[in-house]
Amino acid sequence: MVDRPFSRNVRRLRAELGFSKSAFARAVGVSPTCVWNWEKGNTEPRPEALVLVAKVLQTSPDALLGRMRPSHPPEVGSTGEAASQVTLVQEIEAARRRIAQLA
Repeated sequence: MVDRPFSRNVRRLRAELGFSKSAFARAVGVSPTCVWNWEKGNTEPRPEALVLVAKVLQTSPDALLGRMRPSHPPEVGSTGEAASQVTLVQEIEAARRRIAQLA
């Protein structure tokens, strides 16, 4: 594991927003293995993916890369497109868990 600002920031912000690795991977359109590699410092996303990661984590690409201090994400449920995406993904995850329990 390589301790890089990007890996620390993604791991921290993902956890603060309540995303599982799988849910976060779906939200940004990558595999859970890709997220695991980001968080371990093995790889970093391509520039176009970095923008989406930052948007989902409600921060800037510069903050994720450690070029500036990461902002604390707003509370889930606050106004804004990113907060809506977080809420939607969390609702989908909860529905999947309920369905799995019924099966």
